This record gives sequence, structure tokens and C-alpha cells, in this order.
Amino acid sequence: MSITGLKKKQPKTFKVKVVTMDAEMEFSCEIKWKGKDLFDQVCRALGLRETWFFGLQYTLKGMLTWLKMDKKVLDQEIPKEDPVSFRFLAKFYPEKVEEELLQEITQHLFFLQVKKQILDEEIYCSPEATILLASYAVQAKYGDYDPDLHKPGFLAQEELLPKRVLRQYQMTPDMWEERIAAWYAGHRGTARYEAEMNYLKIAQDLEMYGVNYFPIAQKKNHTDFLLGVDAKGIHVYSINNRFSPNKSFEWSSIRNISYSEKELTIKPIDKKAEVFKFFSSQPKVNKLIMQLFIGNHDLFMRRRRVDPIEIQQMKAQAREEKARKKVTLCGKAGSTAAEKAFPVTKLLISCHFVCRWSTSVWPGRSSCAKRPSEQRRSWKGACLRWKMKLGKPTKPCAVQRQQRSCWPRRPKSQRMRRSCWLRTLPRLSRNAKGWSWRPERPRKRSA
Repeated sequence: MSITGLKKKQPKTFKVKVVTMDAEMEFSCEIKWKGKDLFDQVCRALGLRETWFFGLQYTLKGMLTWLKMDKKVLDQEIPKEDPVSFRFLAKFYPEKVEEELLQEITQHLFFLQVKKQILDEEIYCSPEATILLASYAVQAKYGDYDPDLHKPGFLAQEELLPKRVLRQYQMTPDMWEERIAAWYAGHRGTARYEAEMNYLKIAQDLEMYGVNYFPIAQKKNHTDFLLGVDAKGIHVYSINNRFSPNKSFEWSSIRNISYSEKELTIKPIDKKAEVFKFFSSQPKVNKLIMQLFIGNHDLFMRRRRVDPIEIQQMKAQAREEKARKKVTLCGKAGSTAAEKAFPVTKLLISCHFVCRWSTSVWPGRSSCAKRPSEQRRSWKGACLRWKMKLGKPTKPCAVQRQQRSCWPRRPKSQRMRRSCWLRTLPRLSRNAKGWSWRPERPRKRSA
């Protein structure tokens, strides 16, 4: 066979550049590739398994658009560039980051994206909270605070606070650094993944976290409200207030959502409730809004079902990995920096961090037998006791042996409760008229 014949059989390709929050990647894609093929290639390159949160975003005529997974890449309205540029970003947000974000790479990408949104003032954050978030960001980047290494001025080139906060107070950069460093020094012993998770746990309580806003109107050619879509439902805001919605529709209370050209209609399950109709600026905006409706609703339903085997395996692996890292970090803390930071005897430090089921050997105690309370003692309790500089138990050991546990139980109001299942969960379906959600009927109990 000739060389010309071999060249003809080679598939034609085009170049694609994908920009993540901390890297750039280039791919050579085949012309017949769909959006799903390119997306899977990017996820494999990143080692990402929690793919349902993310998407490939691009800008077309000043409008942010997401690449469709079921269509060929070149058949979509993408920018005519060489290479074609996409941004790999989070499209959907979790309700509870600590429970849903399993992989460290997923957590890291969310951390970088939310941090950028706060610094760009896309998410409003109070000045007090921004300083605490900045201290966790510094902990994630630099590790434990060391006064010999982290001298005044080491944060001069870092962008840690929104410009709005810097303009609001008449403070010098050195004064801001001093306040951030004071909080940063208190995070000693916190690993990078823990600092990023603490950052996200604070950020998820902000009012504008995870909300996509769209200008809408109840009459044509007017902009009266803002439509917000997030993991919990659909919200309607006034133009000047993006914090507290005027009206909200939770996913569990929606019966049907339909759209035609520029008009969208939301019908609640309660037939007595008012039907909400609104108009958007363009038909393309309607399609984008419907994509977010469908994706967020699917994740809402997924959270309230039993996890598939793949997710259960990922959760088990994540728990094992965190436990292994916690053992390693605690061992290092007990042998090096912990002894300098807190005035506790070496005996107590070693006893607290040996292992979860080990016996705490206190000075003056005659026996080292394991008690049920010590077997149930968790890492969190041991670390907290060590960090609070408690060198001895508050009560004699003889009294502790008679008690059920040496740690007080939380009040009933603070204990975690199991979330109950919703009786009716909406189901997404498509008919000739458009997209709609219909509630599932509860199963009949057998006699």
C-alpha cells in the first residue's frame, strides 16, 4: 500500500485548548467527536471521577454558553479559533460540600473557582468572613505558619481580599496582612485538603454561593426581576437585591416547567398556588436556563436516592484516604511542631495520637486497661483535648471509670438528625409540548 493511501485513512483532527482553574491543556480531537468525547478526555487527563458537577464553557457574542454533550463539537456554535478555547468549570454546585465532594481534585477545583468568584465580587462576602477565608487560603498554599520563614511582607504579592473590602476600610497592606496572619497562625496542623474544605464550608453559607442569575421580566421588553437557579430550587430576586429572594420554588414543589421561544412557565404542585410566567431576553437564554433546570433537578433527585455501587466505593476510598492522612499528620504534629506550640508533656502527646483505640495514659493512673469510653473516643475529641492544653482530666480517674463516658454528650438540639425522605419527588419528562416535571406517586404499602 502506498504512503498516499495511508494518509487518506488517517482521521482529520482539530486542536482544542482547555483552561482549568490552575492549568492549560491542549488536545487533538477528531472531527466526528461529540462534546461528551472531549469532556471525557479532559476528565481522564485530570484524573476526575466526579464529572457530574462540571462542564466546558465558552463565550459566544458576549454570552456564556456550555458545550452540549450529545452533539458534535464542530456542529455547535463555537468560536472560529485555532485552537478552539474552552474553560473547564463547575456548572452545578453541591448542597453540602463535605458530604458530596469526595475526590481531592474535585475539592481543589471548587476551592479555586469559589475563591475567584469571591475575589471578583461575584459572590458577596462580609469583611470579617473574607479575612477568615483568606487565612484558610494561605494555609492551603503555604502550610503551617512558621515565624522564621513567614516574615512580615510574605503576603504582599498575594491577592486575598476583594477590592471592595480594601476600599471600605482605611488600612494599609501591612495591617491587613497582620490580621490575616493572626488567623493563619491558628490553623497550625491543618492539611491542605482540610483548609480547602473549611474554606468551602464557610463559602457555601453565603447567600450568592452557587446561584446563576438571569434578567427576566413579567412583561415583554422589560427587565423587572432576576431569576436565580441553584441546587435547592428556583428563586426570583429584585434587581437591586440578590441576597433575599422575593419568591422561591423548591425542586420538590414544582409540578411542571415549560417554555416556548422567550416565555417560561413554572407550575407548582399546589394547584391553589399562583402560576409564575416570565420572559427572558433571548431564546438562547431560555435554553440555557432549561439546561440548568434539568441538571440541578437531576442532582437533586440523585441526592435523595440510594447511592449506586460506584459512588459507595468512591466514598469508602475517600474515608480510607482521609483516615490514613490524618494518622500521618497527627504523628508528625505530635513529634515536631506540637511540642513547641503547646506546653503539654511528651507522654500525653504520644498517647493522644497513637491510634483511635489506644488507651490514654495519664500521670498518676495505675492501670492502662481499656475502657468502653476510650474505645469510642474519636480522633476529633482527642485532638481537641490536646489542642486545648488539657494536661489532666477534670475529674479523678476512679470517678471516670464509673461514668458511662468521660466526654459530655451534646444537647438534643445539636445532635445530627437523619434527613427524612420526601413523599413526592418530581420526575423530569418530555412530551410534545416541552419539558415538564411530574410528581411521583408514593408506593402503596403492602398489608
